[in-house]
Amino acid sequence: MRRAGYGAAWLVVMLVIGAVLGAAGVLIYNALTPPQQPPSQLDEIKSRGKLIVGTSADWPPFEYIDSAGRYAGIDMALAERIARELGVQLEVKDMKFAVLIEALKGGQIDIILADIHPTAERERVIDFTKNYYIAYDGAVLVLKKGAQNIRDEQSLRGKRIGVQLGTIQEEWAKEKLGTSSEIVSFDRVFPEMVMALKREDLDAIIVG
Repeated sequence: MRRAGYGAAWLVVMLVIGAVLGAAGVLIYNALTPPQQPPSQLDEIKSRGKLIVGTSADWPPFEYIDSAGRYAGIDMALAERIARELGVQLEVKDMKFAVLIEALKGGQIDIILADIHPTAERERVIDFTKNYYIAYDGAVLVLKKGAQNIRDEQSLRGKRIGVQLGTIQEEWAKEKLGTSSEIVSFDRVFPEMVMALKREDLDAIIVG
């Protein structure tokens, strides 16, 4: 009976040891096997065979639609070069400037090429490349006919001012002039905002 008892005890011990060693083997295997990395965005673009670029084609000379109905401009030439270097086709999605960042975050587009200025707020949600275009830190003020008396921030007070929705110019105008002037935001610079200025519905527009 004791022999049978010892045999049963050894069997249990061996089973326990085997289970422990088996678990250790799994742990060792997992430790030695590198975890599978999810495909990078670049891998996905190459696998898809297409680079999807988001832009707002209302801002020449950076991005616009030419007389032949084709996307043109500095940013569009850059988009074509990137796609060519990657060996993929190029697809351009033209959308309102104000929705470009959300489209990028939502995976509808791969990159934005739209003369978009890096700000601390934008850099919290998307990544920027190194600058490929440096502009002076300022804005362009375009006046309606006969409004030469508008020369500075003070003279803009009490006026009706057009800006593009989602731009740093809109942010500045609302912060500096929002309580004293009427700020009108447009989805597009061309043709909506420019035509409103030509009709003299606006006293001035502020663009980058």
